[in-house]
Parts: sequence; C-alpha cells; structure tokens
Amino acid sequence: MGFRKAVALAKQSTVAIVRPGLQQPIVGAGVFVAPRVVVTCNHVLQGVPEGTSIQVALDSEWSEGIVPTHDARLLAADPQRDLAFLGIGSDVAPPVGVGQPGDCTPGDSVFWVGHPFGGLLAVGSGVIATLQTLPEFPGGIATKVLGFRLDGTTQQGNSGGGVFDEEGRLVGLNDCGPYIVRPQLLAHLRAVQTGARAVLAGVDVLAVLRTILEDLAAKQMAGFAYAIRADVICEAMDRLLK
Repeated sequence: MGFRKAVALAKQSTVAIVRPGLQQPIVGAGVFVAPRVVVTCNHVLQGVPEGTSIQVALDSEWSEGIVPTHDARLLAADPQRDLAFLGIGSDVAPPVGVGQPGDCTPGDSVFWVGHPFGGLLAVGSGVIATLQTLPEFPGGIATKVLGFRLDGTTQQGNSGGGVFDEEGRLVGLNDCGPYIVRPQLLAHLRAVQTGARAVLAGVDVLAVLRTILEDLAAKQMAGFAYAIRADVICEAMDRLLK
C-alpha cells in the first residue's frame, strides 16, 4: 500500500474533539476503533462525567472554516491509562484497522494524524525510537502503560490521535509530547494557584506560568512524543464496553 493511501485511510477514521465555548474549541483528536466507537485520551476531555454530550468533527466535512459536528457521548473512561471511549449515534466514518503492536520494533516507520494547536487536521511522521512503559503525568497516565516513544515531536491537539504503520493500521494513540510539564515544576504552579488564586489583575497567572514552563520543556525535549500501544486500547475497550 502506498503512503498516500495509508494516510487517506487513517484520516477518514479520525475526528476532532470539539468543546464549544472554549477559546480554542478543538481540544484534541480521536479515532474510530469500532463501529460508532471513538477512542481518545481521557485528559482531552478534562474529566467530563460519563454520559456527557461531546461534539466531534470529521475533516472531510470541513468547508471554508465551517466545521459541522456530530453528537457523541462519553461511554466509559480509564483515567489510570488515560483512555476514554465515545459513542456516536450513526455510522459517520469507518473504524480503522488495528495492527499488531507486538510486531513493532525500534526503527519502524510510523505516521500520526491529529489537530496540533487545535488547528486543521495534520499528518506527522517519524520512527519508533523505543518500546517502553510511558511516563506518568498529572491529569494523564497514572499507572504502568505499555507504549513507545516516537522520534518526532507532537503538539497539544495531537493527543488522542492515532499512530499508524505503513499500511494505515492503528498501532498506538498519541498521549503526550514535550509540552507535558515535568513533575518537579508543578510545585510552582500549585504555589501560584494557592497563594494568588491563579488570577492577578484579571490575568490567569496559572495559565501564563504553565505556558512558559511548557515552552521551556518543549525546547529541551524536542523530538520526544509518547504513544499508548494499540493492544492496551483494545484490552481497555473490551473490558469497559462489554
């Protein structure tokens, strides 16, 4: 299969996760892993309760800045593994084929699809750098999860988007990139949140500090991105959506 065809298959099964009312309404990506079922990262949904209505958008339906959305709802979540599953009421897109993550080895070429910085759907590519358990981070993964590190950089908005092999099969789910604030820096954020209630003269100081620290982390860790293995996703789906 050619690269263009593989990308086309991946794109048709990818959605933008939309949170209306936010300054940047596209907060991440998701991918159809079963008929009418989308997987994304739990941290993209920011802790919304099960049954909550969520909007998703298909790239193929965008036109001149107009983004039609479809209603979805949160079916189940696994916060420890940073996974969430959404249900869609109709067959708006086909599920992606799932590869064999056990066959993945360092040096394998992969590509990923998502909405970096909440913008248009974009494709990135690189290789699998290492097979490893993924780093834990506040609001995200909180237990040992199998995955891999990519030799490539992802951005906010890529979270929840698929990582695919050269045949367009899902082998992982983008979870975090270099923008994740390292644990030793969180004390500074908590101090601001507690001491200043995060707002000074109408400015969200917590958000400003986080942006600065994330930018510093990105400069120091460019070329790092982490993905959850597809078999972890399938196991969680079978367990949560019986």
